[in-house]
Amino acid sequence: MKRLLFLLFPIVIMGLMALLYINADDFNNNNINSIILNGETLNLNDSSVQLFKDTLLRLDEASQESITEYYLKWEVNLEKKFGNDLAFQVLLNDNYENVHIKSLQSNKYYVIKGDLAHYLYGLDDASSLYEYQYLPEITLLINDSPVDTKTEFRWQYELGDEKWYETSKSLGESFTFTTASSHNEFELISSKAFNGMSTSIYDEEDVLIHQGDLKDFVFDHEGLYRIEMTLNWQDKHLSGESTTQFMVNYDLPVFVSLQKPIVEQGETTVILVDHLNDPDSLTLYQSYMEGLSFKTINDQYVCFIPSTYYTDLGTYEFTVTADGEVFTKTLEVVSRDFELQFLTVDEKTTQSTQTAEAYAEYNKYYKGALKESVHPDVNNFSEQIFILPAYGRLTTEFGVNRYVNNKPTSYHHAGWDIANAIGTDVIAAGEGTVALSMYLQVTGNTIVISHGNGIFTTYFHLNERLIEAGEVVESGTLIGKMGTTGFSTGSHLHFGISYYEMNLEPGYFIFGERITYNNYKNYFREE
Repeated sequence: MKRLLFLLFPIVIMGLMALLYINADDFNNNNINSIILNGETLNLNDSSVQLFKDTLLRLDEASQESITEYYLKWEVNLEKKFGNDLAFQVLLNDNYENVHIKSLQSNKYYVIKGDLAHYLYGLDDASSLYEYQYLPEITLLINDSPVDTKTEFRWQYELGDEKWYETSKSLGESFTFTTASSHNEFELISSKAFNGMSTSIYDEEDVLIHQGDLKDFVFDHEGLYRIEMTLNWQDKHLSGESTTQFMVNYDLPVFVSLQKPIVEQGETTVILVDHLNDPDSLTLYQSYMEGLSFKTINDQYVCFIPSTYYTDLGTYEFTVTADGEVFTKTLEVVSRDFELQFLTVDEKTTQSTQTAEAYAEYNKYYKGALKESVHPDVNNFSEQIFILPAYGRLTTEFGVNRYVNNKPTSYHHAGWDIANAIGTDVIAAGEGTVALSMYLQVTGNTIVISHGNGIFTTYFHLNERLIEAGEVVESGTLIGKMGTTGFSTGSHLHFGISYYEMNLEPGYFIFGERITYNNYKNYFREE
């Protein structure tokens, strides 16, 4: 019996070893005590963890040449109940298909695919691979200084489960940048490299006025602008867009200027107020003359300051308050040496025109026509371009003192006398509306044209009037024929320019300087 047992013992041992070999997988599985992934113990009852464990115990060797670049490396330990533990490295990239595993015992690389790869890519620890699911940080730099403003995102991305996800989000609050500079630098910085950028600028009416590089854009007028800067991202796992929006308030400081600080009698100047924010804050204090006030012309506030032959010489202060600031401008009125003229007029003409009735008519109709500007104001005084109304010889300057039949008069000559033959064409000196067209005893056939902004031109002693009150005429329109009607000694045109009833030197409006006997031939043609 002992001999029989001795013979059977090796057979039993061999059978047990064969059984262990046949059930080696079960033995190995049962021998695993735990799986540690990056220091965290996995649940062995989880089916995916079981798959992971089984795969690690049955790895198929892969060639090292098949290993691609990896972005994430995990440490995995299989702790055994009996024997030495097994250590691995799990290498992930962003292809979501293959996972490479390195055995730290053999230093060999293996590849796994399919459900296990999807499981591993779907673990929370793999989220760093999907950094593109996180919105980038957008920083707006204005003149190299960071500001916080509103950014809207539209974001689509693919995760390790090979599904696409979508999110829309608005971050930050609306921001308005106020600047007095027409040139500013705007730049967007993103924590993620982007594929492209586009920029659009809209005006206060929300009309698109610029697309392209902001370095090419210059603010050319005050106002509120809306700027949109759009970034886009495109990759195999990502399609995204962000729109950063902010407002720019281009606001220049209020500026007050006096066009001409020195004028001679008969010359004009203007006070200009630019970039005014609060019209109600605009005030003017002055002792120069009554009736001066500001008018709104385009984006400017304009105060027209006339002078004439009776303006007192001296220095005048104009104090302007605008947007809480006080500006003082000084105007000096200097003398103009007015000529003397001795005029001989037929007594019959004098008796028929120099009467109380004639002057009452003159004051009622002619002076009355100068009280109201019936033509619309133009956008800018400088746009009121005037031309010479008739050719001829200058026989009387603006502002001369007259002796009529050796008797001094109490008035200055209100304009120019241009002499030429009866019937010579007389044209409108500028665009306007006819305020008066009638025969007056003192001035004969008379036309008054309103040009807006309180500026009038007058035409006396015409032989014919070819337009009627209320008509709108263009600059250069034929309005009459030269003659010698009314208080006149010969065929001529009396031409004047006035600011309402204040007579002005016409030369400053037409030629940019006063016209005298000495220089008129440079401008007039005696035809």
